[in-house]
Amino acid sequence: MTPIEQLTDEQLVKAVAVEVMGWEFKYATPSGFIRYYQDGDSVRNIGQGTHPDTWNPLTDANDRDMMVEKMIGRGYEWDASGDDDRVYFEFFLPDFTDRETRPADTPGRAVCIAALKAVRSENE
Repeated sequence: MTPIEQLTDEQLVKAVAVEVMGWEFKYATPSGFIRYYQDGDSVRNIGQGTHPDTWNPLTDANDRDMMVEKMIGRGYEWDASGDDDRVYFEFFLPDFTDRETRPADTPGRAVCIAALKAVRSENE
């Protein structure tokens, strides 16, 4: 399996949609450019397009906030920091003592990587 930090933006958004948000893949456009996921009673389009309904936490702060709220709802707390070159973000459970930040080049990637690592560590 590819390390989370090495996932492409597209792979990272898809993994977050399924593993973090809990959405189910339904179908893709013939070009594969936009993929549709079931979110309860609604269908969300996930992709790199500029359509206003496209869900992408890498580029849209509202979508990123939705993902953070989902993690908080799962019992996680979070912390963020940064410097001139990197953004650091982490999700952690309140009783978790061995915290490790997840650095990335952009806030979107930092948050997505942290969320995906936290959720995957639950399943280990």
